Amino acid sequence: MIASTSATAKTSFSARILLFCAMAAAGTTAQGRIVVNHDEWTLSTTGFANAPAGSAATFAQNVGSWLNGGSPGNFLVCSNNFGLTSPQFISAMTSGGHMLTFWTPAVGSPMTAAGFAAFDGVFLAGPVLGAGANIAAELIAYVQGGGGVYVAMGTGLLPGFSGSSANEANYWNPILSPFGLAISATFNGLGGMYPCAFPHPIFAGVSVLDFNNGNTVSALGASPNVTTFGNAAQPGGASGTIEFASNMVDTPWDLCRTFSSPVVGLGAGGILLGDGQIVNLSIFTPGLFISFNGFQGGVFPGPFSFPYAFPPGSGAFSGQMVLLDSSTSSGVRLSAPFRIEP
Repeated sequence: MIASTSATAKTSFSARILLFCAMAAAGTTAQGRIVVNHDEWTLSTTGFANAPAGSAATFAQNVGSWLNGGSPGNFLVCSNNFGLTSPQFISAMTSGGHMLTFWTPAVGSPMTAAGFAAFDGVFLAGPVLGAGANIAAELIAYVQGGGGVYVAMGTGLLPGFSGSSANEANYWNPILSPFGLAISATFNGLGGMYPCAFPHPIFAGVSVLDFNNGNTVSALGASPNVTTFGNAAQPGGASGTIEFASNMVDTPWDLCRTFSSPVVGLGAGGILLGDGQIVNLSIFTPGLFISFNGFQGGVFPGPFSFPYAFPPGSGAFSGQMVLLDSSTSSGVRLSAPFRIEP
C-alpha cells in the first residue's frame, strides 16, 4: 500500500504498513527526513542474501542519498543491531559514496542534537547508543534542524523485557509522533520477500526486499509530507486490511476514490486547504468517485476495519476519507489517503 498523509489529530487512517517514509519540514531553511522500516532484517546479512542481487544494496544507497537531499552523505550508525552492522550494508554504503561512522563514546555521550548535527543522517535500530535521558527531544530537534534519520523497528531489544513489541512502541512513538508517525505495540508477523515497485527515490532500482516480522507503521497525520509503502502489491493479487478510525463518531462522512490517478502531494496536484489540511486526490480526474454521493450515506459509525482482496490484474485505486467538521475553517477533517495496487 502507498499513501501520503494529511490527516489531523481527530481523524486518522492507518493500514498494515511495512515501510514508511516521511519528510518533515522545519521552517524554510531546514528540511529533515525520516525513513521508518517496520523491521530490521532488510539490511542484515540475511536480508542481503535473500533479496535479489543488488536490491538491498541499492535500497541502502538510495535511503542514504534521499536522507541527504539526493547526494552521498556522512552518516552516524548509533546501533549495534545486526541489521545495521552487516559487512554487506557497510560495503553497499561505502561503494555508493557514503561515509559511515559507528558510534563510540568519543563521538558523544550523551548524544545531543548538536552532536548528531555533525552528520547528514543517523541510522538507528534498537536502543540508541550514547542516548541520554532526553534522547527523544534531541532526535526531534535534530530532524527539525534538517537532519535525516533511518530507523528500523521489530528488534524486541528496547528497555524492558526482551522481545517486547510494546517496549518498541513506547521507545519510538514519542520520537516519531511529532512528525505524524506511529508504530504498533504488537508485532505484525509480516515476513518474507515483498516487491517494491513504488514511485519513490528510495526504491529506484529496487525490485524486492526481505522482511521478518516487525512493528506496523502508520500515519498519524501531524505532517502533510508523509508517504507510506506497504504490502499490498504482492504476486497473486493484493490483500490486507484498511482501518478507518476517528473520534468524530455520529458525524456525516464520505470516502472519495479515484481509479485513474495516484495519491498526490503538494506541488504534484495536492490542494492545500486554508486550515493546513491537504486534499491528496486529484479532484479534476474523470475517475473521481464520491462513495456516498456527498455525505448522504449517514454518519461515521466509529472505528472499523475493511478487509480487501483483489485478484491479479485488478486496477489500482486511491482514496481519502472526509468528515464534516464545523470547527475547522474548511468545514471538514481529512484522513490520510491510501492507494492499493494489486
